[in-house]
Amino acid sequence: MVDTTKPTLSNVPADQTVECDNVPPPANVTASDLCDPDVQVELGEGLVILESNPPASATACTYEITRTWTATDDCGNTATATQKLTVHDSTSPTVVSCPADDTIQCPNAPQFGTPQFSDNCDTDLTITHNDVETPSPTCAQAKDVTRTWTAKDNCNNQVTCSQTIHIVDTTKPVLANVPADARPPKGMCRIWIDGVPAAQQPAATDCPTAIKNRPENAQVLFGNDFADSSKTKSGDKPKLPPNAKGFTDVKPLPQILPKRPPES
Repeated sequence: MVDTTKPTLSNVPADQTVECDNVPPPANVTASDLCDPDVQVELGEGLVILESNPPASATACTYEITRTWTATDDCGNTATATQKLTVHDSTSPTVVSCPADDTIQCPNAPQFGTPQFSDNCDTDLTITHNDVETPSPTCAQAKDVTRTWTAKDNCNNQVTCSQTIHIVDTTKPVLANVPADARPPKGMCRIWIDGVPAAQQPAATDCPTAIKNRPENAQVLFGNDFADSSKTKSGDKPKLPPNAKGFTDVKPLPQILPKRPPES
């Protein structure tokens, strides 16, 4: 009597393609034999890197696991079965937290926060950032600065998050060298031209006219009850021209120069 029949392997799993964080454990493969009631099954496992970033590095992006089960009976008859697992990372990193937008006053410099990212497989993400400035169309000192971070894993899957810092200028200018008696009366305004002596400054007038006619090299002085430029003597808001906000319609005044002495 001879035994030339190989054992039979059962529960051998099929080949699969899986994500790097979802590699299944080895299956419980069993063996049966016509003559040997106690055939042992041995498992061998090998790994081959199919794709890495950078190439030929130890940081595998796509790799293949080969699992081989071997059963040998008492007469040396051997049966083998294999399963190939193609392991790949096609999942982008995730944003754990991203700094919130903020608003600051000029001339302060923007201070950006630090985002947090995570990945299902790569524990050493590559994080870069890029800044983009968007000037304000109405204020030369104002702008938006947006920083965009990109987190990329070793399979080039990536995710981004952004923070925008709004730089604004809501602080009124401080006029220097303005005599105390140069303030206009209550309820009135006065144009104050840079570089012109106090005695040669335009006379006080109503606020809508002063605001409308303010030249580029001048400021508007408000009377005492116009300190916040929002109240009139009666407590009502002033009836300013539609273009008064932002001083967009500026009409230059004639240049004021000292009078020449009469020629003798």
